[in-house]
Amino acid sequence: MIKKILLFSSVLILTLSFKSNAQVIFWTEDFNNGCTSDCEAITYTGPHGAWTQTIFSAEGSDPNIWYISCAENGHTAGLCGTGCQPLSATATGASLHVGSNATSLGDIGAAYDAGGLCGLLTCPATNRRIESPTINCSGFSSISLDFVYIERGDAPNDDASIYYYDGSIWSLLINTPVSNNAGCFGQGRWTAYSISLPASADNNPNVKIGFLWINNDDGVGTDPSFAVDNINLSVNIALPPAAEFTTSSTSFCDSVCIDFTDSSTNSPTGWTWIFESGTPDTVYTQTPTNICYNTPGTYDVTLIATNASGSDTIIKSNYITVNACHLPVVNFNASDTNMCEKSCIDFFDLSTNSPTQWNWYFPGALPDTSTTQNPIGICYNNYGTFSVTLVATNVQGSDSATYSSYITINQNPPQPTISINGSVLTSTPATAYQWYFNNTLLPGETNQVLFNPQPGDYYVIITDSNGCNSASNQVTISGFVELMHNEWLSCYPNPVNDFLVVKFKKNISHDALITVTDVTGKVFKQSKESSAKNGNEIKFDLKKLVGGIYFITIAFDKEKFITKFVKQ
Repeated sequence: MIKKILLFSSVLILTLSFKSNAQVIFWTEDFNNGCTSDCEAITYTGPHGAWTQTIFSAEGSDPNIWYISCAENGHTAGLCGTGCQPLSATATGASLHVGSNATSLGDIGAAYDAGGLCGLLTCPATNRRIESPTINCSGFSSISLDFVYIERGDAPNDDASIYYYDGSIWSLLINTPVSNNAGCFGQGRWTAYSISLPASADNNPNVKIGFLWINNDDGVGTDPSFAVDNINLSVNIALPPAAEFTTSSTSFCDSVCIDFTDSSTNSPTGWTWIFESGTPDTVYTQTPTNICYNTPGTYDVTLIATNASGSDTIIKSNYITVNACHLPVVNFNASDTNMCEKSCIDFFDLSTNSPTQWNWYFPGALPDTSTTQNPIGICYNNYGTFSVTLVATNVQGSDSATYSSYITINQNPPQPTISINGSVLTSTPATAYQWYFNNTLLPGETNQVLFNPQPGDYYVIITDSNGCNSASNQVTISGFVELMHNEWLSCYPNPVNDFLVVKFKKNISHDALITVTDVTGKVFKQSKESSAKNGNEIKFDLKKLVGGIYFITIAFDKEKFITKFVKQ
């Protein structure tokens, strides 16, 4: 857990940033009067009071006018000027700008009348300054004036400049340079500007700022004239530190010494470190080194960072873990140790004393080495017995163990073959068998012999005494298969559709009892038949029998034959 305690040396801070200084704006003007056009600046009263105007020397009869409206819409720096737009993050509403007299074009934004036709149309010579209400700078020093503006005109004849009033006299502050208006197609590009006020503004309750526009009547000049918006007066205030630190290690063995690094921001000048159970336990340098922990446990670390603006405390709870360390004692096991060829297994590290590094060796396996703690998917493709070695390491050293003949890989049995004899499929000998028909497991068919197969594809998987298995090649049974075929009779087809045929090869002295049952023994059909009267062939009608597996029993004289068949 990390705890933060921030102490401020002053309640003056209004706005913070993640820098060593915070810019505090104490006076602002955005000119948002809601006017779309033709609102003269001398009629504007903002949040700090009314703006006034001073006219100098002789002006023409139709001077250009200071307006406040969104006919020249304010924007953030870098954007081209526009007319009125809805307020947004980049469009900031009305601006203070110079436009032409109503006798010319009036307020169409920062577009002025450069003259050249006095006596015929208009005489626009202008020399007037628009002035802010009084600004109280008490309690503030090293004041910055920030704003965005656009300007072109025809300096020095048609030009804008900024003035400063200290309560007694007005003085020129800056003749603003022409803004970079490239690509704005007759509009200006809003440009950010910042300038420091003179020292006489510090703690001065009677400051004003003014914007002077002059133009002659020579007809030479290019729009835009001048527009300004988002005027701010601000000071920089140093922030208290934000304490933070790192260390060379947070978990280690007892009797180990580590270093700490201060990463606090906002330029601290003083540091107090508290190392619970460390030696030393308190340090006042920026970057403590060789802090030793001799007792196992978990411990807090505290840093108090200080500068002239205040201090900040960070407490990292349970930050340091000190382990009672010894050499590792290697131990491991595997998910299986007795398998068949082409088997893959996993290994599990059981070593004690907290190893941090592992080197495994698996001769005869793929892969044959690993550096993970618990390797998975270690495959043995060839039969034999194999050893496994693990080397485990911690900060104290290493231990290793080799388990000889630990893994036994048994050889898979030879591939079985299937022989076909009438209605019987026979596998080569094995411990266990499983037959498959058309790639589907046949439930219950787990003997060496498969009786009465249907037409289709068959293979068998055999298993030896070690549990290893092998699959036969596939054999195909085509057409129908006789259910019985011996010296007495033949019985076919299998599977059955409508009739099951029993054909006797010899005359029998008594009637044959033929019985059809399901796998539970339930009798579905039974009759006595004589081979003589049927010409040695009996057709057994099974049309009403539903599909499934059944048994047929044929008993005569002292003979009895039974086998199963499939009804489709």
